[in-house]
Amino acid sequence: MPFAYIMGVSWNDSFAVAKLLGIKTFLNEFIAYQQLSTLISNRILNVSAEKLSQRSEVITTYALCGFANFGSMGIQLGGLSCLIPSKKQCLAKLVFRALVSGTLACFMTACIAGMLYDDQKYDSIITPTSAKNLTVNIFNVSQSL
Repeated sequence: MPFAYIMGVSWNDSFAVAKLLGIKTFLNEFIAYQQLSTLISNRILNVSAEKLSQRSEVITTYALCGFANFGSMGIQLGGLSCLIPSKKQCLAKLVFRALVSGTLACFMTACIAGMLYDDQKYDSIITPTSAKNLTVNIFNVSQSL
């Protein structure tokens, strides 16, 4: 929960975001994104169930984006130890550090997204009619390019 709050998520949303971060780390990011989509749907449909603010949704999207989970640790260790079996012990020591580094990298990206997030721009950019021209709306690029 403290990591979610430090990334810029509101205190009210930090427990739900921390839950998603735990799901991502211990299971995988696909399950966490599925849970996030439920929370986003709850906000859009104005359901009384648990939901997140738009800012928390943006920060969480970036925080979940990565393969830093225990399943990926096993894949990484299994793949690399086949390539260099003599370094299996060394790889086993480093694989947890890779998990922590990957998680922190995603969290730092989420922090930057939180700093750059602007409510007014988000509402004007993300609409059903503007989704097809998202790049044009974000970066003010003319469509003639």
